[in-house]
Amino acid sequence: MLYKRKDAQLIDNKIPIFNRMIPYMMRGRNESIITLKEPLVMTNTLEFINSTRDEDGKRLYTYFEVLLAAIMRILTLYPRLNRFIMDGHYYKRNELSISFVIKTVLDIDEPERNVTLKCKPGETIEEISTKVRKLINEAKTTNEDDGEKALLTLFKFPSFIVNIITKAIIGLDKKGLLPLSMTDVDALHVSAFVANLGSIGINDAPAHHLFEWGTCSIFITSGRIRKEQVVSKTGEITVEDVLNICFSIDERIADGFYYSQVIKKFKQLIANPEELLTTPKPD
Repeated sequence: MLYKRKDAQLIDNKIPIFNRMIPYMMRGRNESIITLKEPLVMTNTLEFINSTRDEDGKRLYTYFEVLLAAIMRILTLYPRLNRFIMDGHYYKRNELSISFVIKTVLDIDEPERNVTLKCKPGETIEEISTKVRKLINEAKTTNEDDGEKALLTLFKFPSFIVNIITKAIIGLDKKGLLPLSMTDVDALHVSAFVANLGSIGINDAPAHHLFEWGTCSIFITSGRIRKEQVVSKTGEITVEDVLNICFSIDERIADGFYYSQVIKKFKQLIANPEELLTTPKPD
């Protein structure tokens, strides 16, 4: 059946009628993109990381794992973020997933590798950290993942054949006809993509474009933690550890007020990472 996907549920009948029209007015993700840039005060976060250690005194979590856990938590608490639009139709994903890039060796000639974190709603930072470290270890010890193997096979064909196959895949994806075996190994068929640019020495968090390929409605960049002056509500100036982060979002999946609540909750989680140690209580 057309438009009935294996990785998501069609939810057109749950969308207000005016919003149903928006994908026909703004057809692509990049003409529908909004960017939300926020400085995150990481002082409490770093204290949490430094104080949460195992029996041998090793830190249990990294700040990137805190970020991923906070993103997973807002995907759980604000389910509209887990939507995407394809060929004018609204969908709700069947799972929560975040892709991110790793380099097994910090060398300019070393290729990047995409990994995808999949979680159940409400997973704790402990559960997420375990999954993240397993994914990174597997990526470092595996020569080729399933996605890379598929691409190596694809590029054995001449370029005009590659072009035909690529267009066919895009067409099938628009109609909901791609099998899970293909969408599951693609890093852009996810809830969000996160780029930790601070890990390669970039201070700021630039606004990133969205991809028309796949179903990813959110791209998040983060910079490097650094000391900055912060002005409090009372006008007091202090020097704090600050991390710049930027959300690039397809505005068609939710409204401005919804996004404002998302950012507010996200900043709260970063400032109070202890909340990520427990599963959120249902409303």
